[in-house]
Amino acid sequence: MILSHHDHNNLAKEDNQVVKKLEELRQFVLQPTSVSYKKFEELWPLFESVISRGREAGSNAQDLPERREDFPLLILHGFADSLASRGLHCPISLGLRSEIYLVFLAIWQCRDPLTSLWREWSLCRARTTKKVNPDLHEIVFSGGGVTPDRQQLLGQLPEWGWGRVQSDGKCPEPEEFVEEARRRFGEMASSMLTPGASESPVPGGAGSP
Repeated sequence: MILSHHDHNNLAKEDNQVVKKLEELRQFVLQPTSVSYKKFEELWPLFESVISRGREAGSNAQDLPERREDFPLLILHGFADSLASRGLHCPISLGLRSEIYLVFLAIWQCRDPLTSLWREWSLCRARTTKKVNPDLHEIVFSGGGVTPDRQQLLGQLPEWGWGRVQSDGKCPEPEEFVEEARRRFGEMASSMLTPGASESPVPGGAGSP
């Protein structure tokens, strides 16, 4: 613990992204499912750096085994150390320093549900890849090859999956992605104005003969 007490002080420096995005991190911890999946991906590394005391936390951080139970005490020791070593020209006010460490503690308190959300979102990304879900790619690209409309449709599915994570706390199963692709493909096919266009309905899906 003595060797690690500087880790969170280093994360709390004024030029660190954790401090620059402090308000976003605060809102993220309070309402993690209110953000878009893109914002979730953007903020997650900052959240993770606080929990794991990652590479921005100092040269010793990577070499020390993570001891989760030490986190609150490290925050306390780090805060006390930063107060004891403050000078007249410290760039971060005492109030802001307190807010930073309170956000760190909030992140620690919410680590398990937030980690679970990240795991479910990672599943959403994986379950739209060809390696994990070849049936999905067969549905989207069969009969018409790789076209901008079909690529756009495929690109919308992770966002749909994130919506399910936000509402249900769980990533849809691979076959649910397939069914959603069929539904969207059917809507896309039915909106075409002329018969025989380059896009064709999904075999067995909505709009198929």
